[in-house]
Amino acid sequence: MEDTLSLPKDPVALASHLTGATERLLRTVATMDAASFPSPSLLPGWTRGHVTSHIARNADAYAGMLLGAGSGIEFPAYPSRAHRAAGIEAGAGRGPAEQLADLRDSAARLDAAVAAAPPAAWDFPIRWPNGTTCPASNLVWHRLVEVELHHVDLDAGYSPERWPEAFLRRLIAEVVSDLSPGEGATPLLLQASDLDREWRIGSAPPAVEVFGTAAELAGWLTGRGSGAGLGVEPGASLPDLPSWR
Repeated sequence: MEDTLSLPKDPVALASHLTGATERLLRTVATMDAASFPSPSLLPGWTRGHVTSHIARNADAYAGMLLGAGSGIEFPAYPSRAHRAAGIEAGAGRGPAEQLADLRDSAARLDAAVAAAPPAAWDFPIRWPNGTTCPASNLVWHRLVEVELHHVDLDAGYSPERWPEAFLRRLIAEVVSDLSPGEGATPLLLQASDLDREWRIGSAPPAVEVFGTAAELAGWLTGRGSGAGLGVEPGASLPDLPSWR
């Protein structure tokens, strides 16, 4: 059953939420000085400069995919993994002004592509780098997830506690769906104390219950939080989860 308090599925209606997330990101990056960007991010092996460079190139990749969808052409996000890595690396060492301008300009190009997309474009199948496909209508949501999660990865004061409630609801529901376990995996019951909401991973009766705020649950599920504030029954240890995106 759809959570009516979650974000809209319609990509055009969702675009305003993406704009808000992008503006929050830009405000954070605008406070970062030259010493911030070479410093480590929360992503292993990446500096903060790598994270901001990736967010910008991701916007251009999505804009290209959407423009292709509008023309009925399957346009890959990146020509190759090597091309993707090279683009991120090329921008990682730039100074604050260049980083901020690139983030702003690339986001504007994606916004323009969303605004210009004809209705038929949203039904066109797009292919992700891992080979999976989905309608182009999912692209705005995927970009919103990229912006919100990588904003946290900057380790510059933004945390899952800052994620809007509607975003948390849809994010947790999607992660739960993606992590639904196969045979032999531990079924879980997740309870968000501040939303009076629960989710199940697996169809069998839950062997473990995990409870806390929606932000704590979402941070743990997405690898953006340790889960230190979460409660677990029975036992005292959180179960291991596969990485998500």
